[in-house]
Amino acid sequence: MLNLTARHADMSNLAWFASADDPLLAQRTAALDDACWTEGRDPATLMRTIGAYIRLPGATAPSPVRGHEGPPQITEDPEGVLRGFADAGFAHAIVWLDPMNEDSLERLGLAVAES
Repeated sequence: MLNLTARHADMSNLAWFASADDPLLAQRTAALDDACWTEGRDPATLMRTIGAYIRLPGATAPSPVRGHEGPPQITEDPEGVLRGFADAGFAHAIVWLDPMNEDSLERLGLAVAES
């Protein structure tokens, strides 16, 4: 599948991650880069998007993040989470908020406005 992405896609989404520092994200990014090079493509020409899991105080839902013991930690800094992904080269984020409520949406809106 990665070779097809490298050969034909304009964008690729890696999901779900709660932090740009996640070792699994680094592995998946490296695998995608390798697929690009194998297909004769500069990885920089493939736009990267991220499925970001932002777990705020009051979170109770099961985590969509795979490969972890228990859910990711709760953050008080959704702007920092988004900035970390942007700094890691992700152009867009699809955000899974937990809890999914009006207060979380407001915090996300403020974080996006500040970033």
